[in-house]
Amino acid sequence: MRPILAAFALAAAAAACRGEDAEELEYQRRWRSAASAVARLQRFAARWCADNGLEGAATNEWEASLELEPDNEDARKALGFRRVKGEWARDEAFVLERENRGEPKAVEEALDTYRKKRAGIVTAAERELVPLARWAADRGFKERAKRLWGLVRTFDPDNADACEAVGWKKAGNRWFPPDEAAQRKAALDLLEKGDGGKASKEASPLTAPLEAKFERRRSGHFTFEGRATQDQLAEWLRGAEAARTILFDLLAPDEGTRAGSATGVFLTSQAEHVKFLEKCTPLSEDERHTYESLGGWTSAGPDIGWEIWTRGEVPEYHREAAIHISVHLLFQHTWSLAKPPAWLNEGLALWFTDRLTGSALARCTDLKGNTMGDDRSPSTAGWRSRLRARLREATAPRLRAVFRAHADDLDLDKMIVAWSFVSWLATQPAEFRSFVRALSGGDEPMDALFEALKVESYDSLQSRWEAWARENI
Repeated sequence: MRPILAAFALAAAAAACRGEDAEELEYQRRWRSAASAVARLQRFAARWCADNGLEGAATNEWEASLELEPDNEDARKALGFRRVKGEWARDEAFVLERENRGEPKAVEEALDTYRKKRAGIVTAAERELVPLARWAADRGFKERAKRLWGLVRTFDPDNADACEAVGWKKAGNRWFPPDEAAQRKAALDLLEKGDGGKASKEASPLTAPLEAKFERRRSGHFTFEGRATQDQLAEWLRGAEAARTILFDLLAPDEGTRAGSATGVFLTSQAEHVKFLEKCTPLSEDERHTYESLGGWTSAGPDIGWEIWTRGEVPEYHREAAIHISVHLLFQHTWSLAKPPAWLNEGLALWFTDRLTGSALARCTDLKGNTMGDDRSPSTAGWRSRLRARLREATAPRLRAVFRAHADDLDLDKMIVAWSFVSWLATQPAEFRSFVRALSGGDEPMDALFEALKVESYDSLQSRWEAWARENI
C-alpha cells in the first residue's frame, strides 16, 4: 500500500474507533440515567414498605433495585451486605424478611398504597427503558438491547416487544417461554384433532340400572353419557383423550400400569344425581346422604367411573370437568395413589385445564352443588399476573402452607401456587417422574419431593420455585 493510502486507512480506522467510543460513552450515559431514575423510585418504595409493615415487599423492591444499580450502598445495606476487601458480602447473621407483618386490615391498607407506588415505578420503567432498548438495538448493541427488553418485561410482562426480544412465543393470544408455547400448541392440536368417539345406543354397566334415555358416546379410552348432545360429548371426549395422552407422556408410567377405560356421567339436576347414587353406586344409605349435597361421585375402584351434576345445563363446566376429573382418576389409578396430596391433586388437574380449556371452573375442593361462585375462574389468563403481583407484594401463600393444606383449605391463591408449582415440576420431567414413583412406592410426600428435587429445606425450595416463577410466569 502506498504511504498516502496507508495514512488514509489509519485515519479512517481511528475515526471509526472514535465513533464507537462515542457511542459506547453515550450508551453508558443513557443507561446510568435510566437505571438511576427507576431504581431510585424502587428504593423509595422499599423504604416506605419497610416503614409500613410490608417488610417482605420491601425486601423484594430492594432486591429488584439491584438489577439496575447493583452497587447502591443503601440497597446493599438494607439487604444485609457489607464491604469486605472491596467486595459486597452478606452478613451471615442477617435474616432477610420475606413476609409482611401486622394486622391484616393494616397490611391490606398499606398494600393499596404500595400498589399505587408500584404503578408509578412501572410507568417510569417504560418511559426510561423502552426508548433505551430501541436505541441500543438501532446501534447494533444486540445483547444489551436484549437485556434491556428483559428488564422491561419484569415491569410489564405483557409488553409484546419485550416478549419477542427475549425469545418468547405466542400461543393463542398470550406470550410464553418458547418450550411452553410449543407444548401448548401441541396440546391444543390434540384437543382439536383427537378422538371424539362414536355415538352408542348401549348403556354402560355403570348407568344401566338407571334405564335413562341418555346420549352416549365412546372413544378409545372413555365412555361419556348423560344430559348432553352428541357434539358436546364428542368435544368432552377429545379433552379427556388429550389429557390422557399428555399425562402419560409427561410422567411415563409403565404400559402395564396405565389405567384403562373410564366412564363419565353428566347430569343436570340434583334429583337425578340422588337417583344415580341410589341405583348405580355401592354406597350405603349413610354414605348416600353425605354425597347427596355434593357435586358428584367417583369410584374408588377397581373400575374407573364418575358422575357430576349441575343445576341446569352448564356445558362449559362439564367440558372442563371431563378433563379435571379424568386427570384425577387416571393419576390415582395408574400410580395406585389412594389419597394424593391435595396441592398435587388439584395443581395437576388445573395445569391440564389451563392448557386445554384456559379455565378453572371445576374444583374438587368445594363440590357442594357445583354452584360456581364468584371465585371460579372462567379464564386462567389472569393467573400469571396475579401470581407475579402476589410474589412481589409478599402476599402469595408460602409453599409450606400450600403443601400442608387440606383440600378444603385450598383457596384461589393457594390453588394458583399449586398450579404454578406443578408447572415448574413439568419443566423437569425426570425429577417429576422420580417424585411420583416414590409416592407410588409409599414414601412420605415431602420426603419424596425433597429427594427428587435435591433440596433440603423449604427455604431452598421456595427460593428455587420463586426464581423460576419470576422468569417464566
